Amino acid sequence: MRKILTFLFSTIVLLTYGQADRAVKTPVKVYDTAHTVVFYDLQYLRDSTKTTAYLEGLTMLRISDSYLSFADYYAVYSDSLNDYAALSRKNDRAVDKVIGAIYKKERYKIPLLTNLQTQQTTFQTGVWTKLEYTVATPQIRWTLVEGDTVVTNVACRKAVCRYAGRNYIAWYAESIQMPYGPYIFGGLPGLIMCIYDVKRNWIFTCNGIESASSLRSMYLYTEKDRKKMDRKKALSIYRNELENMISVGIAKGRLFNVPPESVRKTSSNMLELEW
Repeated sequence: MRKILTFLFSTIVLLTYGQADRAVKTPVKVYDTAHTVVFYDLQYLRDSTKTTAYLEGLTMLRISDSYLSFADYYAVYSDSLNDYAALSRKNDRAVDKVIGAIYKKERYKIPLLTNLQTQQTTFQTGVWTKLEYTVATPQIRWTLVEGDTVVTNVACRKAVCRYAGRNYIAWYAESIQMPYGPYIFGGLPGLIMCIYDVKRNWIFTCNGIESASSLRSMYLYTEKDRKKMDRKKALSIYRNELENMISVGIAKGRLFNVPPESVRKTSSNMLELEW
């Protein structure tokens, strides 16, 4: 199955970066410019039954006075390189190769943007279908409990919550007065330095905080084929595409000449299990 998934992912990258002779600027709407960035290492299990087969990535929480943006670092980096190539009219196969190599490092697939004034959060995701939905920013019901630890040399306190079908443990730093964290986790009296569900399927761990000096644009994608819908429908489609990745890809005309034995159901193990 690993070989099948590797083949599929390579095909997606090829379809994404192998079609144009010249880079085209990434279609986005920029909402603000970040002043601070918090990096979080990501570990997650694609299949919850394979408890040691972690995939690893790097995510970034960008913060401005009006917005929060959470995304995969390598996705943002590849967008930046692509836009540089487009604006400088670099010609392309070599550039595509570099961008494709960086894109392959992407692991976190749910970029989001939170408007701190309106308390609305927009999520974007999808495998074969580009999906988008906007909801009132989730208000996490935290319980502060006894416990302390150190994360990245910062003293932290413990809190727990339940969100979208998973029970979480969070470690937050009272010394860093930012009530934010990875994904939509926020509202604690300090920055969340580490958070994971109790079964350790998804683990986010802070590995650095700095003033934003590059990759500062806080944006969402605006492709013409991106479909906007409600959360329930979007996450249902996303789960179906994850669990039937190959058969849906074939049905949509995105995959060709796939061996019949490769068409099988796969695990989704989404960050959100309930909606």
